[in-house]
Amino acid sequence: MCNIASITVNMFVNSTKRTFDFYELKEVAKFVTYNLDKIDDNFYPLPEVKLSCDTHRSIGISVQGLADALILMRYLFQSNKAKELKVQIFEILYYGALEASYKTVTEKGPYESDEGNPVNKIVFFKI
Repeated sequence: MCNIASITVNMFVNSTKRTFDFYELKEVAKFVTYNLDKIDDNFYPLPEVKLSCDTHRSIGISVQGLADALILMRYLFQSNKAKELKVQIFEILYYGALEASYKTVTEKGPYESDEGNPVNKIVFFKI
């Protein structure tokens, strides 16, 4: 069991300038991560599900609109530019989620199964 969300990545394309706003994507990824961590307010149909969520605090973030983003950027789907953009999108998404998770742990403390997690030792840099 995990809390999930999807980010519409084509919303970060300025189609006139054919640019992608990676900074805004990172901020949205952080915002989504903070909100997904608010699992304490959820209803759980079984006590085992609640226990799993409280112990591991699993979240999942996906994307939608990737093909639309490539079209707006005027990239052929299999081109090197498209491949590079896809990698950059997922790197920024991952980095934003890690940064938000780290901040949450430093503010609220680690959750039960977080002890010894190597992510807690990461030093973050501004993008």
